[in-house]
Amino acid sequence: MRSQDKMLYLLDAFSVDAPVWSAEELAARCELPVSSCYRYLKSLHQAGLLARVGSGSYVVGPRVLVLDRVARTFDPIYTVGSPRVVALSQETRFSALLSVLYSESVMCVRQVLTPDAPPGLSGRGHRSSTLCPSFRPFSRGPGVKNQGLARKFLNFL
Repeated sequence: MRSQDKMLYLLDAFSVDAPVWSAEELAARCELPVSSCYRYLKSLHQAGLLARVGSGSYVVGPRVLVLDRVARTFDPIYTVGSPRVVALSQETRFSALLSVLYSESVMCVRQVLTPDAPPGLSGRGHRSSTLCPSFRPFSRGPGVKNQGLARKFLNFL
């Protein structure tokens, strides 16, 4: 693996479940020498992709917020899909998610929640494995409980 790939691989460690990492923890997780990990962290910190917090640990940095704003403004899936998912939620009176396939997973790009939405419903950036046995595409298969709603959705698009 090239060094820039190793540096970017460090970013994959950060998640809602594990938002704070020390250099030593990242080095162990990514199987890197600690000295290389510190060098990569310095570059990521200087780029604003990571920020230092107490005791030398790191969290996702402010540059990620800038990139998210750019994506929400110019990403065609978000800009074209958002009005449709809002309209779908209003028409059906169900919560709706706009999702994309990303790196062998399904990732939520936009959510529209109804007042009675269950707590913890997927939000922007949440990824679910497509390898899960219960995963079924919305448009076909016995995984769709309401075939009429599925047809309505497909006609809506």
